[in-house]
Amino acid sequence: MIDRMRTIGGWLATILVAWTGAAAAQGLYWESTTTGIGTQPRSAQIYAVPRMIKIVQPDGHTVIVRGDEDKLFTIDTAAHTYHEINIAGLEGPAHDTPGQVDTLRTQTEQRIKNLPPEQRAMMEKMMPNLQAPAGKRAPVTVSRTDETKTINGYACTKYVAQQGDKILLVAWTTNEVKAFDGLREDWVKFQKRMSVLSRMSGVTAGGIADAYAAMQGFPIVTEMGPVKTEVTKVEVRTTPASEFQVPAGYTLEPLRH
Repeated sequence: MIDRMRTIGGWLATILVAWTGAAAAQGLYWESTTTGIGTQPRSAQIYAVPRMIKIVQPDGHTVIVRGDEDKLFTIDTAAHTYHEINIAGLEGPAHDTPGQVDTLRTQTEQRIKNLPPEQRAMMEKMMPNLQAPAGKRAPVTVSRTDETKTINGYACTKYVAQQGDKILLVAWTTNEVKAFDGLREDWVKFQKRMSVLSRMSGVTAGGIADAYAAMQGFPIVTEMGPVKTEVTKVEVRTTPASEFQVPAGYTLEPLRH
């Protein structure tokens, strides 16, 4: 989500924004544009099939999530390297792996500290509950409004998610992407796991997964503070399983503090 944010923590933010839907058996492909970070829009290409997703950005970084293997890979195509993290069992604090937790938090805090002032301020706005223990965060409430409009050819309805008195996110969703319906349950489970990882790393406030789970339809536009992501193209597409693998010859880099 943030240009040149090459740590696991940075990619978690990307995933939480980019994966706004899931796929039916034949899969989905969509393209999105994110604004509100720096001066230039950031594009992404997302390929999804049941329990697998790949997010490609033009800066040479790719994320692959393998729900079937309970693994997440971040790939640097320029350096021919990748990181791997085991996401199995991330349903609650009892399953957190201490080494991974410490590494994610350390890397993310350092990366945020080194961001330009504009980007650092944006990240801080997205983390209103970062310091609060998960059990003490305000509950998430989601409201389906009466506002509707057509966005990129899709009839959309506006949802507003709040955490306490703060707006967590605003989403315009559509029921016209029928391929979303088949794996909604699988998608919600994924979101919950990624929410645990993001809490561990400190990338984003808790509650994103709860907010998406309470919404109906495929989000075409999502707004999180100053950051807006818009799906500009979506189509049913079969993506072969080979596309969700780390390319041959790439070097595994261990996570370090």
